[in-house]
Amino acid sequence: MDDLSTRHHAFVAAQRHGELTLQQLWLRYIALTGTYGVFDIDAFLHGLSDLPAAQQDILAHALNERLDEVHQTRRVPYLNSRLPAVNPEDPLAVLHQLLDRPPPPDEPDSPS
Repeated sequence: MDDLSTRHHAFVAAQRHGELTLQQLWLRYIALTGTYGVFDIDAFLHGLSDLPAAQQDILAHALNERLDEVHQTRRVPYLNSRLPAVNPEDPLAVLHQLLDRPPPPDEPDSPS
């Protein structure tokens, strides 16, 4: 099995474990700035077409958020090697990194 078909299989397995319909997955993907249509995502999941790496990472993040919600240990790996440096428990930091924006500075402690 080549890397591409292995990746498609990982996405489909994550979708199944996350109990997401195609439409639910697509809405989560769009909410995270995904730009491809539902038919493109469906074709990608079935191994009929490919998505750019950045779009795959957004789709992976949508799936990983759902897997976190249902307490699954399976995760879809990101292609962008810069992402693991961000705390995966901070979705906003991951989103900022996906958008190539610096995260907002930490708020200073309140004066005592």
